[in-house]
Amino acid sequence: MIPLYGYSGRWKYALFPTKFLILFSAFLAFLPIGSAFAIDWSLTPSVTLSEMYDSNVRFSSRTPAGSSKSDFITNLTPIISVSGESERTKIKIDTVTQGQKYVNNPHYDTINTDTKASVSYLWSPRLSTDANFGFIHDWTLDDQVEKSGITTVRTERFHYDLGFGGKYALTEPLFLQARAAVGLTTYPSGLLQDQTTFQANLTPVWSLSHRDSIGLSSSYVYADYSNNVNTLPGYSNQADISTFSEMLYFQRLLSETLSFKFGAGYQYTSANHRELGINSYPPPLFTSIKVNSDDSSPVFMAEVKKDWTERFTTTVSANMEEYSDVNARSFEKTSFRGSGKYRLSELTSVLFDAKYDMNSQNANGSEEITYYRLCPAIQRDISESLVITFAGSYEHETDKNFGGINGNESHVERFRTWAELTYKWPRFLASH
Repeated sequence: MIPLYGYSGRWKYALFPTKFLILFSAFLAFLPIGSAFAIDWSLTPSVTLSEMYDSNVRFSSRTPAGSSKSDFITNLTPIISVSGESERTKIKIDTVTQGQKYVNNPHYDTINTDTKASVSYLWSPRLSTDANFGFIHDWTLDDQVEKSGITTVRTERFHYDLGFGGKYALTEPLFLQARAAVGLTTYPSGLLQDQTTFQANLTPVWSLSHRDSIGLSSSYVYADYSNNVNTLPGYSNQADISTFSEMLYFQRLLSETLSFKFGAGYQYTSANHRELGINSYPPPLFTSIKVNSDDSSPVFMAEVKKDWTERFTTTVSANMEEYSDVNARSFEKTSFRGSGKYRLSELTSVLFDAKYDMNSQNANGSEEITYYRLCPAIQRDISESLVITFAGSYEHETDKNFGGINGNESHVERFRTWAELTYKWPRFLASH
């Protein structure tokens, strides 16, 4: 059930998952009846309790009246995972619910949910299909920072997505992957534009050997931003952004402990939006003007995974792509990320994660947003079921020339530290 939080206006948001679930259930109905009875089911619950200090809860240089910039936050996160597996069928359902309690900002208290369901079926040795459904209730700020390093207003968000895909082996070394998905994002506050997305991907993959493969990925993404935000009379901020990209990639397993993947290609982006302007005929009045902007640029991705020893592993990745944020702005985004894990002993591990994002926008004036985050952590297994983690993070964002005004530059930083305790029960109902 979707939390309604006390007022009837949100009932309409509770109706959207029903439509998505009907389509998801329709896919399940096509599976052979006997397969459902042959599935081995299991249930795995866990719960995490954490206490966090956040030096800048809104990740902003300004603090609204009546709010405190820093805060202590208590998080309680129960997780339920259900899985089913047979020779041909795999089903997985994960539900994460997070309750957040703020000491200095009780008006930020919330309950977030993240539910995902997926099913795959092997029709023959050559053909397999899958479907997935997802529902998320959260707040935009942390989600946008994690995805791109771009900050935005903190407002409630409901997100729904539904996807279908398949894999077909044309020959023994050559197979074809296809996928299509639709998504819907709504904001009850009306501070941001509701968004509908459609994306499709087609990728032929050729296995050169048991270690090498090459593929050509063709992708299309369409995002439509509805005009549901209050603006000046006669001004509409409705927008739509279409992106088509082609990428050729190569993947190689260099050894049992080292793998490498690299891809490069080109993308084309077309954005249509409306902005406030003055009409060309007398009397001069402010009006809504439709503006189209086209852009093309190279894209790439690279990833290297290395197990240095049985105790030490690292992953380094980089990519460049088009990114559309919640404000209907199109950016060229370049990202770098590195992570590592070192086991000090059988029970204790040290972890590290670093991330850097650079976003460039040229459609509505020149703007550059850079963001980086450093996050070390130490993890200790108290028992087979109980784990304690101590972690911290430092984040910094620089926004240059916002709105095309040269010399306008802002800096935002945030420090967070937290301790969390996770208890994971053994699998229930498991017969495999």
